Amino acid sequence: MNFGDLIDENDTRKSCNTLLNDGLIELSDREYMLTARFYEKVKNDVDYTRDKAIQYLKAKGMITEYIKQKGTISNEKVRELCGFSRRQARYTLDKMRKEENIEIVGAGRSSKYVLK
Repeated sequence: MNFGDLIDENDTRKSCNTLLNDGLIELSDREYMLTARFYEKVKNDVDYTRDKAIQYLKAKGMITEYIKQKGTISNEKVRELCGFSRRQARYTLDKMRKEENIEIVGAGRSSKYVLK
């Protein structure tokens, strides 16, 4: 018997939505993770910081690999690739630009990012 046999998809969605609404989990990448609020309650902010750093490193790796294969990437493609919101994608791309891993070409909706 696997876990999927125990809980149906609708119950799983309801449970995740309840945890999201209660501020105990957040959607990160395409996975759920515990929130800073939860870690604060259990006095473990180090784990939260580590998990967020891992999320960034995973996204950075996927973005870099995508650009190597395709030549450029857009904010929209980062959202699709990493499961990010517009804000998360923007934050990640800005951080990668500050680290001088990528640079922006163009402006507005037509802007793309390339490896530096």
